[in-house]
Amino acid sequence: MDDAQLQLIYRAIVIAKLIYASSSWCGFTSASDRQRFEGFLRRGRRYSLYPANQATIVQLIAKADETLFITSDIICMCKVAISTVL
Repeated sequence: MDDAQLQLIYRAIVIAKLIYASSSWCGFTSASDRQRFEGFLRRGRRYSLYPANQATIVQLIAKADETLFITSDIICMCKVAISTVL
């Protein structure tokens, strides 16, 4: 496999597992926990599995939270629209 395919698999499996349900557990992490996550990403960069120009773990978690809240807002707006029609 070439580097692009390995990076895709790394993001799809490893990064997704790190980010999964992060909005529920990230508030309980300490600074040392976040440093361990960053260290994990650094090792991925060292082995060319995670590009250096990609987001940090804090940025990935923030983006996941933002996506979650945007999705929940859209669902609420749809429920309101449906309830006013009925």
